[in-house]
Amino acid sequence: MKHFVFILLFIVQFLFLSPIHAESVDLDHPSETSLGTYAHYYIENNQEMNIQEAITAFSQKKFSPSDQTVPHFGIGSNPAWIRLPVVNGSTQNLDRVVLTGVLWLDYVDIYIVRSENLFHIKTGDHVTEHLNLIPAVGFAAPFSFPPGESEVYIRTRSIDPVAVPISILTADDFEKRKTLAGYFYAFFFGFMCALCIYNLLLFSGLKEMSYLYYSLALGIITVCNFSYTGHGIKWVWTESLYFQQYFILILMLSYNVFGVLFGASFLSLSRSSPTLLKGIYFYIGLIVLIIIVSVLFQIRLFLTFAAFTSMTLFSFFMFYLGLRSIYRKDISGRYFFLAVFFGMIGICSTSLSVTGIIPFHPMTFHAGEIGMELEATLLALALSYKMRRYRIERKKAVQESRLDSLTGLYNRRAFQEAAEQQLKISEQYERPLSAVMIDIDHFKSINDRYGHLNGDEVLVSIAGILGDSRRSSDILARWGGEEFVLLLPETEAKNAAIHCESLRSSASELSFEFSGEKISLTASFGIAEFQKDDTLESLIENADRQLYRAKKEGRNRVCY
Repeated sequence: MKHFVFILLFIVQFLFLSPIHAESVDLDHPSETSLGTYAHYYIENNQEMNIQEAITAFSQKKFSPSDQTVPHFGIGSNPAWIRLPVVNGSTQNLDRVVLTGVLWLDYVDIYIVRSENLFHIKTGDHVTEHLNLIPAVGFAAPFSFPPGESEVYIRTRSIDPVAVPISILTADDFEKRKTLAGYFYAFFFGFMCALCIYNLLLFSGLKEMSYLYYSLALGIITVCNFSYTGHGIKWVWTESLYFQQYFILILMLSYNVFGVLFGASFLSLSRSSPTLLKGIYFYIGLIVLIIIVSVLFQIRLFLTFAAFTSMTLFSFFMFYLGLRSIYRKDISGRYFFLAVFFGMIGICSTSLSVTGIIPFHPMTFHAGEIGMELEATLLALALSYKMRRYRIERKKAVQESRLDSLTGLYNRRAFQEAAEQQLKISEQYERPLSAVMIDIDHFKSINDRYGHLNGDEVLVSIAGILGDSRRSSDILARWGGEEFVLLLPETEAKNAAIHCESLRSSASELSFEFSGEKISLTASFGIAEFQKDDTLESLIENADRQLYRAKKEGRNRVCY
């Protein structure tokens, strides 16, 4: 327990407590962690500032010290300035890369000030050139810092959540970060696309809607990730800034739609909770309305709030569905619960960190992607388990549909299917085959005098005698009421009669006690041998005629 508390305190300190740094960043010893605690920041008050005005504002002590490793300013913030002092303690220029920003920021201006010299890079996902946008890494400004002190100023402007991680890297470290990000996202996109295609193929074959909704949700969140990591605006829709403004947010909301549809379908809410399903449809309709209104009237800020709020609500709602499935003792729901738990933790962590509710950190920021991979894997297992259960239940249902519920023998339909095949074999190879119709004598009087439950006991007993004596190739079924039918391959009528005499004798030895009375019973047998021109119907009719003859001649006998 002490070790657990120690580890928990360490994690809290690591994520939430800000380290204390010197006043300037030492370029001789670059750090790959974000340098926000070296910085000061200033938020413009409805009046746009240029770099000279920002320098003056800092000299007038209008900037506030940052206590965050990654400064963040929430959704719809006014433009923010960040100042970072750096020092080159060597005697020669040091080549470094200033790396900053999350890749959905609209505009990012990076200034490096050295005495009277000014270096400026204008970037952001709304700047058409995209020369300094490095997908999955950040906005990069390479610069050769001269000896002595310099200042880095960063101005951000965006309606989306403004988070500004800042690193100053060597060229080698910068390349390593690009390579690592490339490997990570290559695996992520490949894994998600493979799962998406796999579930689409399953849907096309099985027509199970869960697979379609899950595949669409996977595809949407993969494209969303491709967009907000800068890959889309850098390589695909490079000139469509309007598209970039709304596409990510619409994808986030669309993911919610197909995610809840998947949850509803997977957990069969249409049967178990139609009222909850109606609430889900209302939620989906509300999302569609928000998208339409926001796009038509170009209310991007409203759409941004809606997207990030809905992602958090969606995570908690899916978690609720998971708890509900466990409460209802749905075994496949255990996989669902574990999956949405990891997804909820990841998505909430990313959403809350970029909106500034919790500290922004690489672990909290990338938790969404890691959570999605875990969620996708576990949901794939859940779907696989559900399909396995479905197949077992379907097979069981098919088997049960072929059996008589009382005696466990074939019913008439199953008998006809199996007998037709046996008739074809006998006809093709000219082998003998006999059919036997069996009827319990005076069975109606047993039902009338002692009740149907006792009559059922008699039927089960007779079925047991018939079943115990049949060969593996024989086909036995309850034909209806108190009648049974038996098909005997490789058996001529005279040999069938010998077998039926044994069955008749065993049936007559049965004894029952109902309402204090001991009773015995008998059974009659009619046999017909398969002839060249016979069909199954004619063969059964011939056996039935022999049964009628046995009844007419006094019952408790075998006729053929």
